[in-house]
Amino acid sequence: GSLSLRQPYALTVDDGVVYAGFSGARLKALSLQNGELQWEARLSRSMGANELERLNDVVAAPVVDANQVCAVAYQGRLACYAKNTGALLWSREASSYQALTMDATQVYLTDDMGIVQAFNKETGATNWKQDKLFARQVSAPLILDSTLYVGDYQGYVYALDSQTGALVARVETDGSPIKTPAQAFNQQVVVQ
Repeated sequence: GSLSLRQPYALTVDDGVVYAGFSGARLKALSLQNGELQWEARLSRSMGANELERLNDVVAAPVVDANQVCAVAYQGRLACYAKNTGALLWSREASSYQALTMDATQVYLTDDMGIVQAFNKETGATNWKQDKLFARQVSAPLILDSTLYVGDYQGYVYALDSQTGALVARVETDGSPIKTPAQAFNQQVVVQ
């Protein structure tokens, strides 16, 4: 068989539908009640000369709002689809195995090189890129109010302005890697 990422595949449940990623850059919408396939989309096609270069899996949890569902494939694309029909709204070249997050206007992504990016939720245009955390094994982003939070492999937590991507704060923890996304609890940010 072909190779797949050694990473737990995540799913998102919203309004009676399970949105799940699969190997081969596939995203499926399944009925929570009976497992019936609602729609399926392929984010990208695998390319490359060998099995490693052809890895192309959706392992991160998709994000969903009232109108759309967005997902990203490792060595593939970031794409957003109409929630009810699966029609492609937009897509961009991207590679990540980290969860996405979104707010009212933007989709946020930490790519596999540690670059944090914000995309216009309606058009897919790049609003900003923050590359100062390159190669720091940056976690998936958390949006809280107008600030985006990520952690890194040395236990630092970074706060970024969600509108500009500017680094606005850095907090040191105990030095342990932060691998899971930060969580919001009572308007505070909790990291593990």
